[in-house]
Amino acid sequence: MKHHFVVATFFSAVAVLPLAAGATDVLNSDDTAYTLTLTSDEGTKTLDIAPDSQNIGVCDGCEISLPDGEKLSAAPDETIVIADGVMLVGN
Repeated sequence: MKHHFVVATFFSAVAVLPLAAGATDVLNSDDTAYTLTLTSDEGTKTLDIAPDSQNIGVCDGCEISLPDGEKLSAAPDETIVIADGVMLVGN
């Protein structure tokens, strides 16, 4: 019985992996934390991103706003980099 549970858990985890494949990532290369605003068809939410950190799969393509009002439209599969207080599309 335990073997069946492990196999079922493994396949459940693998089935979820493709869902995050098209998501937007945010990399903060600054030594400052930011609270970003993410706006999509699903609504608006905030994201706290720590200094020198990366957040994986923050949205499935959305508009990202910095606290100073700078906005950037991010597509799925893009990485948005924050460097010197400015957002750029990374590779």
